[in-house]
Amino acid sequence: MLGMTNENLADGIYNNTKALSGVQHNRSTLHPKNAEQILAKLNLTGDMYSDEVKLNDMTLYDDCFKLTNSLFKNKYDEVDMLLGKIKGRLDLNIKVNRQYVGHKELVLSMRWRQLLSDEEYLEGLKRVLDITLPINRLFSVSDHMFTIKEVVLITIIFCTYSDLGMLSDMNRWKGLLDEHFKNLDNKIIYWEQYAFYKCAEANVMSNHKEYKISNQVATQLIQESCLAANFEYVASFTYIIAWGYRQEIEDNGKKLNLSQHQHYLTLLNQVYILAEILDKPSIIDLIDKDIKSLSEV
Repeated sequence: MLGMTNENLADGIYNNTKALSGVQHNRSTLHPKNAEQILAKLNLTGDMYSDEVKLNDMTLYDDCFKLTNSLFKNKYDEVDMLLGKIKGRLDLNIKVNRQYVGHKELVLSMRWRQLLSDEEYLEGLKRVLDITLPINRLFSVSDHMFTIKEVVLITIIFCTYSDLGMLSDMNRWKGLLDEHFKNLDNKIIYWEQYAFYKCAEANVMSNHKEYKISNQVATQLIQESCLAANFEYVASFTYIIAWGYRQEIEDNGKKLNLSQHQHYLTLLNQVYILAEILDKPSIIDLIDKDIKSLSEV
């Protein structure tokens, strides 16, 4: 396995190679503790055996679903109430459950209660990620096996480094995701997380005035979204292209002339229609703010 003999792999984990062979040939079950030890020996990271939050009843499932929707709509009081209910019923001895709760608590502290600086938020994200993914060897291992939540957390860490202007660190974390999604299976199976990452990348490139790269990323993902028949992020990508059009002009110290003004309004109108069809209230809010700011120029 990955260039290691069964004798070396079993050493310190099993009494003999027969026990390991039984796991490899589905004759016995792999214990979670042994799985962690094997991953460490193989120089792999990730909580491969527990990718999803462990829900034990449909009421808990419904509450988690409601929490996700409330968080998406920035209804933080509802998120706080639901998280209190969920936290009391989840087994927090399970790492992915603890990570789920820790991430939601961190988001509330940052976005709603506004108790954290960007630097404190970044360190909090790393602590939450470290619950399932050992940070201390993340950049030294040869292979990674990321869970859905880990991809989301790494993407947010990448964006937070960007916000802080720490571009070298930003690119290190970005490299983890680029390598992960080189695998076509990862891109197909984890499409939502791939699109979330690329949307973040397009935004980051725009924020750093790399509008050509941002447009390329956004355009590619619109095309890939159509091929995948998954339109979750299409409104976001089209908004990024529209916003970049205006910002590139204004970054050069100019104001939009009448023709450019009309073109920008046309772009926003197209994005608005998409956002309404795809039920993206956050994009509609951004467009309304853009139009208001245009009228104030």
